[in-house]
Amino acid sequence: METTLLRDLIEFIEHQIDERGLFKVILAPVTIVGALVAIGAISGDGVFSAAVRIVVAVMVFVLVIGLAVRNRELRTDLEDKTRMAGRYAQEIVDLHGLDYDILRWEERMEFGRQHMTSTRRIHIRVNEGSPPLKLCWLTSLGPDRTVHEAEQRGVRVKVLAVDEGNDDGARLPVVNEWQSDGLRTFVDFTEALEPGRERQILVQLQWPGYDSPLCNGNTEVQQYIWHRKVHALSLTYTFAKDVGLRTAPAVATTGGVPKPKSTFDGPSGVASVTVAEWTTCSQKFSIRIDPR
Repeated sequence: METTLLRDLIEFIEHQIDERGLFKVILAPVTIVGALVAIGAISGDGVFSAAVRIVVAVMVFVLVIGLAVRNRELRTDLEDKTRMAGRYAQEIVDLHGLDYDILRWEERMEFGRQHMTSTRRIHIRVNEGSPPLKLCWLTSLGPDRTVHEAEQRGVRVKVLAVDEGNDDGARLPVVNEWQSDGLRTFVDFTEALEPGRERQILVQLQWPGYDSPLCNGNTEVQQYIWHRKVHALSLTYTFAKDVGLRTAPAVATTGGVPKPKSTFDGPSGVASVTVAEWTTCSQKFSIRIDPR
C-alpha cells in the first residue's frame, strides 16, 4: 500500500513538473507551508525551524524527482536523435548512390621477422546508377607509433593494386597519405568499377616484420570496419618459423566472428589462424591473436 501511494505521489509530481516546470513545483512547498504558518495551522515553539525543515525536505524530494525526469527526457531525446542520425546517414548514402556489393573478401596475412604481407582479393559489383567509386584501407602502425617515428625507423608500406578482371592485370592508381595513426591508402577503382560490372581486385601490402607485436611475443588485434554487408569472407593468418611460436596461437574475437581454427605444425614451425568462409552483417569486428 505504502509503495503504491509513494509511486502515485511520484507520478503526480512528475506530471506537475511536466505541466508547470520544475521551478514552480519547487516553490509550491514554500507557499503552502508559509500559508499554513500565517493562518496559525502550524504553531508552537520552534515552528519556524520546523517549517523550514519541512520545506527543505519537500524541496529536496521534488528536486530529486525533477532531476530524474530531466535525465529521462535527455536520454529519450538522445536516443531519438541517434536514431534520426542513423536514418539520415543512410539516406545520405542512398542519395549519393554509393551502391555496391562486396561479393567476396579473401584475405591472407603472412607474418615473418623480415616482413609481413597482406594479400586481399576483393570481388566487388557496383550497381546501376552508382557514381565513380573509391575505396580505401588503413594500415595502422599501432597507437605507440607516430609518423615521424615510423619514417625514422624506415617503415615503408608498398601497395600494389591490380584489376584481375582485366586480361593484362592493369595496375590501379594508388594514393598514400600518412595520418597520425598510420598510412591511409586510397585505391582508385573509378575505371575498374563501372556501374553494373563486377571486378576482382588484388591489393598487396608489405611492411617490416619487426613492427608487429606478434614478432615480439605480444598480443596483436586485427580490426575490421565494414560499411556494408560482405557476402562471403575468409581470413587466414600464417606465422613463419622465424617468428618463433611454439604452440598454436590463442584467439579471441568480437562482433560475431565464427570460432577461428588455430593450428601449429611442429616440424615446420609454422602456425596459422583461419576463419572459415562466412557472411557478415556486423559493421565492426576484431580478431585478437595471442602467441602465448
